[in-house]
Amino acid sequence: MEQWPDEIATDAVLGVGTRVLLVDEDERLLLFRYVDKGKYLWVPVGGGVEPGETIEQTARREIVEETGFLPPRELIEIGRRRLVVPLFEQLTDVREHWFLARVPHADITRSGWTPLEHETISAYRWWTVAELSATAEWLIPRDLAHILSELLLHGPPSTPLELGR
Repeated sequence: MEQWPDEIATDAVLGVGTRVLLVDEDERLLLFRYVDKGKYLWVPVGGGVEPGETIEQTARREIVEETGFLPPRELIEIGRRRLVVPLFEQLTDVREHWFLARVPHADITRSGWTPLEHETISAYRWWTVAELSATAEWLIPRDLAHILSELLLHGPPSTPLELGR
């Protein structure tokens, strides 16, 4: 996989974070529905790295905060994604590390959510590959159904994939 450039996009701040594909025993994926400027986006668990954290520590913390689940024993890095987008009125050079983790199916607990998460997350849902493939909803990344299908069929890649928008 190609390394990210050291320089940050012009007029942007750097945002480093994680996303975690939490898959239950029935091979369903947990996603959160965010509202952004009137559009709904379905996004995996995740968030930004806090000072002093490793990428893996961030992923584990975000799982606990956003779901209430115990941190999984195994986190496997499956991909990376870079995009430059406006976030909260600031152009941000986003660099995400994506992980796969197996968890037991459960309802989430929202007690660890930030006020912003309470404001912007309107729902959560466990999705099958078939449901992801058939939906007209906006998934992040857009080819999430294909990514999950490949992971379930072939297992994690030997090196992290370059994920798209």
